[in-house]
Amino acid sequence: MNVAPTALTDPKVDTCELEVMLSAAALTDSQCAAELDKREPGRAAFIQRQIREGMRPLLRPVHQA
Repeated sequence: MNVAPTALTDPKVDTCELEVMLSAAALTDSQCAAELDKREPGRAAFIQRQIREGMRPLLRPVHQA
């Protein structure tokens, strides 16, 4: 189950969505929420709400973002 180090350098999920999720978990303001909401209105609030409710939202794969 060893993964090649090069496979760990490319993000698998949208990094903006990941930042919003981690910011919500850390109870800090997100730096990407506004950008994410420009692309898809309400997405940042959805991710933040899921984290507050103790859920783990599914983040979009990077190729679909």
